Amino acid sequence: MIYEAILFDMDGVITDTEHTVTEFWERLAARHGVAITPSDWLQHIYGVPVLTTLAAVFPMVTAEETQTVFDE
Repeated sequence: MIYEAILFDMDGVITDTEHTVTEFWERLAARHGVAITPSDWLQHIYGVPVLTTLAAVFPMVTAEETQTVFDE
């Protein structure tokens, strides 16, 4: 079978990933004692690259722990 196109859903457009994303960041926040604000969710988490979220909301995460975050 030959395909004319392939669609990758990387940000929840086709599949709703908000619940999974929310759970992940809430677990990380609990480990670090971070209170995520409604503004953080909209500006720094949903649809944002992991490194950007870490820098904005979790600056205490070390370079070593960053790999663990990616693995999770």
